[in-house]
Amino acid sequence: LKDEGFAREVINRVQKLRKTAKLMPNDMAVTYCKVTPPNHRLAAVIKDYSEFIENTTGTPVRLASVPNDEIPVAVSCSSVKNAQVELHLVCYRTTSSAVTVHYGSRKHRILLVANDAVLTHTRLLYEVRNAFSLWSKSNLLLSLEPLPVAAYISSKCNLLDLANKDIHVIIP
Repeated sequence: LKDEGFAREVINRVQKLRKTAKLMPNDMAVTYCKVTPPNHRLAAVIKDYSEFIENTTGTPVRLASVPNDEIPVAVSCSSVKNAQVELHLVCYRTTSSAVTVHYGSRKHRILLVANDAVLTHTRLLYEVRNAFSLWSKSNLLLSLEPLPVAAYISSKCNLLDLANKDIHVIIP
Protein backbone atom coordinates (compact mmCIF):
# COMPACT_ATOMS: atom_id res chain seq x y z
CA LEU A 1 0.00 0.00 0.00
CA LYS A 2 2.89 2.32 0.83
CA ASP A 3 4.51 1.55 -2.53
CA GLU A 4 1.27 2.38 -4.34
CA GLY A 5 1.28 5.74 -2.57
CA PHE A 6 4.81 6.40 -3.84
CA ALA A 7 3.69 5.44 -7.36
CA ARG A 8 0.76 7.86 -7.14
CA GLU A 9 3.13 10.64 -6.03
CA VAL A 10 5.21 10.03 -9.16
CA ILE A 11 2.06 9.93 -11.32
CA ASN A 12 0.92 13.25 -9.84
CA ARG A 13 4.28 14.88 -10.57
CA VAL A 14 4.44 13.52 -14.14
CA GLN A 15 0.92 14.82 -14.82
CA LYS A 16 1.92 18.25 -13.46
CA LEU A 17 5.00 18.24 -15.72
CA ARG A 18 2.85 17.43 -18.76
CA LYS A 19 0.52 20.28 -17.82
CA THR A 20 3.44 22.68 -17.30
CA ALA A 21 4.80 21.74 -20.73
CA LYS A 22 1.31 22.25 -22.21
CA LEU A 23 1.28 18.78 -23.74
CA MET A 24 -1.87 17.32 -25.21
CA PRO A 25 -2.91 13.78 -24.18
CA ASN A 26 -1.75 12.38 -27.54
CA ASP A 27 1.68 14.11 -27.39
CA MET A 28 4.42 11.53 -26.91
CA ALA A 29 6.92 12.20 -24.14
CA VAL A 30 9.28 10.36 -21.81
CA THR A 31 10.11 11.28 -18.22
CA TYR A 32 13.68 10.71 -17.08
CA CYS A 33 13.94 10.31 -13.33
CA LYS A 34 16.82 10.58 -10.86
CA VAL A 35 16.28 9.59 -7.22
CA THR A 36 18.79 10.61 -4.55
CA PRO A 37 19.85 8.53 -2.67
CA PRO A 38 19.72 5.94 -5.49
CA ASN A 39 19.02 3.08 -3.03
CA HIS A 40 15.87 4.79 -1.63
CA ARG A 41 12.69 2.71 -1.79
CA LEU A 42 11.20 5.25 -4.25
CA ALA A 43 13.69 4.19 -6.96
CA ALA A 44 12.58 0.56 -6.62
CA VAL A 45 8.92 1.61 -6.69
CA ILE A 46 9.41 3.59 -9.91
CA LYS A 47 11.04 0.54 -11.48
CA ASP A 48 8.41 -1.92 -10.19
CA TYR A 49 5.43 0.31 -11.00
CA SER A 50 6.72 1.74 -14.30
CA GLU A 51 3.98 0.05 -16.35
CA PHE A 52 1.28 1.34 -13.98
CA ILE A 53 2.74 4.87 -14.12
CA GLU A 54 2.95 4.76 -17.93
CA ASN A 55 -0.61 3.45 -18.32
CA THR A 56 -1.96 6.15 -16.01
CA THR A 57 -0.01 9.12 -17.40
CA GLY A 58 0.62 8.01 -20.97
CA THR A 59 4.28 8.79 -20.30
CA PRO A 60 7.03 6.21 -19.80
CA VAL A 61 9.30 6.87 -16.81
CA ARG A 62 12.96 5.92 -17.10
CA LEU A 63 15.31 5.74 -14.11
CA ALA A 64 18.13 7.37 -16.04
CA SER A 65 19.72 10.70 -16.87
CA VAL A 66 18.45 12.68 -19.84
CA PRO A 67 20.42 11.68 -22.96
CA ASN A 68 22.82 14.42 -24.10
CA ASP A 69 20.99 14.92 -27.39
CA GLU A 70 17.62 15.51 -25.69
CA ILE A 71 16.28 18.77 -24.25
CA PRO A 72 13.64 18.63 -21.49
CA VAL A 73 10.53 20.77 -22.00
CA ALA A 74 9.81 20.72 -18.26
CA VAL A 75 11.77 19.86 -15.11
CA SER A 76 10.64 19.18 -11.56
CA CYS A 77 12.75 18.76 -8.44
CA SER A 78 11.00 17.75 -5.25
CA SER A 79 11.31 15.81 -2.04
CA VAL A 80 9.36 12.64 -1.30
CA LYS A 81 9.86 10.82 2.02
CA ASN A 82 13.53 11.74 2.54
CA ALA A 83 14.43 11.35 -1.14
CA GLN A 84 15.16 14.00 -3.77
CA VAL A 85 13.38 13.34 -7.06
CA GLU A 86 14.35 15.03 -10.32
CA LEU A 87 11.94 14.55 -13.21
CA HIS A 88 12.87 15.72 -16.73
CA LEU A 89 10.12 15.58 -19.35
CA VAL A 90 11.31 15.14 -22.95
CA CYS A 91 8.69 15.65 -25.64
CA TYR A 92 8.69 13.76 -28.93
CA ARG A 93 5.76 15.39 -30.61
CA THR A 94 6.31 16.15 -34.24
CA THR A 95 3.15 18.10 -34.98
CA SER A 96 3.94 21.13 -32.86
CA SER A 97 6.51 23.80 -33.50
CA ALA A 98 9.19 24.68 -30.99
CA VAL A 99 12.45 26.60 -30.76
CA THR A 100 15.58 25.73 -28.85
CA VAL A 101 16.64 28.74 -26.82
CA HIS A 102 20.30 29.10 -25.80
CA TYR A 103 21.48 31.21 -22.87
CA GLY A 104 25.16 30.80 -22.11
CA SER A 105 25.84 27.07 -21.94
CA ARG A 106 22.21 26.25 -21.08
CA LYS A 107 19.43 25.47 -23.52
CA HIS A 108 15.69 24.98 -23.24
CA ARG A 109 13.00 24.00 -25.74
CA ILE A 110 9.96 26.29 -25.92
CA LEU A 111 6.77 25.38 -27.73
CA LEU A 112 5.53 28.03 -30.15
CA VAL A 113 1.97 26.70 -30.29
CA ALA A 114 -0.13 26.01 -27.21
CA ASN A 115 -3.84 25.23 -27.22
CA ASP A 116 -3.94 25.96 -30.97
CA ALA A 117 -2.65 29.51 -30.41
CA VAL A 118 0.74 30.79 -31.57
CA LEU A 119 2.87 32.48 -28.92
CA THR A 120 3.30 36.22 -29.22
CA HIS A 121 6.74 37.80 -29.08
CA THR A 122 5.93 39.09 -25.58
CA ARG A 123 4.88 35.63 -24.42
CA LEU A 124 8.04 34.10 -25.92
CA LEU A 125 10.14 36.57 -23.92
CA TYR A 126 8.14 35.63 -20.81
CA GLU A 127 8.81 31.92 -21.44
CA VAL A 128 12.53 32.65 -21.94
CA ARG A 129 12.66 34.61 -18.66
CA ASN A 130 10.84 31.77 -16.93
CA ALA A 131 13.08 29.04 -18.38
CA PHE A 132 16.33 30.74 -17.38
CA SER A 133 15.15 32.78 -14.33
CA LEU A 134 15.93 36.10 -16.02
CA TRP A 135 13.25 38.12 -14.22
CA SER A 136 15.71 40.79 -13.09
CA LYS A 137 16.79 41.53 -16.67
CA SER A 138 14.64 44.37 -17.98
CA ASN A 139 15.79 44.05 -21.58
CA LEU A 140 16.22 40.78 -23.45
CA LEU A 141 16.94 40.40 -27.14
CA LEU A 142 16.62 37.25 -29.20
CA SER A 143 18.75 36.38 -32.19
CA LEU A 144 19.15 33.51 -34.63
CA GLU A 145 22.90 33.67 -34.14
CA PRO A 146 25.19 33.95 -31.11
CA LEU A 147 27.27 37.04 -30.38
CA PRO A 148 28.40 39.06 -32.29
CA VAL A 149 24.90 39.57 -33.61
CA ALA A 150 23.96 41.30 -36.83
CA ALA A 151 20.17 41.12 -36.44
CA TYR A 152 17.63 40.53 -33.70
CA ILE A 153 14.25 38.82 -33.82
CA SER A 154 11.63 41.54 -34.15
CA SER A 155 8.30 41.64 -32.37
CA LYS A 156 6.75 41.77 -35.86
CA CYS A 157 8.34 38.43 -36.80
CA ASN A 158 6.04 35.47 -37.44
CA LEU A 159 7.22 33.13 -34.69
CA LEU A 160 6.20 30.05 -36.66
CA ASP A 161 9.04 30.92 -39.05
CA LEU A 162 11.38 30.15 -36.14
CA ALA A 163 10.06 26.58 -35.72
CA ASN A 164 12.79 24.00 -35.14
CA LYS A 165 15.50 26.67 -35.12
CA ASP A 166 17.99 27.68 -32.45
CA ILE A 167 17.66 31.15 -30.97
CA HIS A 168 20.03 32.91 -28.61
CA VAL A 169 19.29 35.19 -25.65
CA ILE A 170 21.26 38.43 -25.74
CA ILE A 171 21.36 40.74 -22.72
CA PRO A 172 22.51 44.21 -23.85
